[in-house]
Amino acid sequence: MKQISILIACLALAIGSCKKSDDGGSGKIAGGSFTIGSQSYDVTSSARVTTGSNVIMYTFTSFNSSTFANSTVNFYFAGNTTPAAGTYNVVNVAGPLAANQVGFSASQYVSSLISYLPSGSGTASVTVDNDKITIHMNTINVSADPGSPTTISAAVGEK
Repeated sequence: MKQISILIACLALAIGSCKKSDDGGSGKIAGGSFTIGSQSYDVTSSARVTTGSNVIMYTFTSFNSSTFANSTVNFYFAGNTTPAAGTYNVVNVAGPLAANQVGFSASQYVSSLISYLPSGSGTASVTVDNDKITIHMNTINVSADPGSPTTISAAVGEK
């Protein structure tokens, strides 16, 4: 139950503090995409939030303005500055984070909220360019609350 409360708080924070990625007037939305199960989502906004608990969170959101459905992937790094480039082990967001770990959670809202947390191991590679990060997360197994286990992968970045 605590994990659900954390995820709902993160989702509310992400929606309230999101900034739309700048597309430079090209009409193309920047930020990459992620896949939950067999459904692929294009990122429509991203946010970077530094918490008081020495964690920096990156949220990438896909929002459908016609149906108001939204899905997010969230990455949490230890520290309060841009993480170093490298490969990180994906872990459950509920635990403390070590230097080589990235906490992960995701959510989907269509007609009700579904929260996702890692249920197995996986890795994510991070690159940094001018203090902006790009994250490529290999497909990982996740548990769903409510719902059946599924998989998630991501190739997202700040623009």
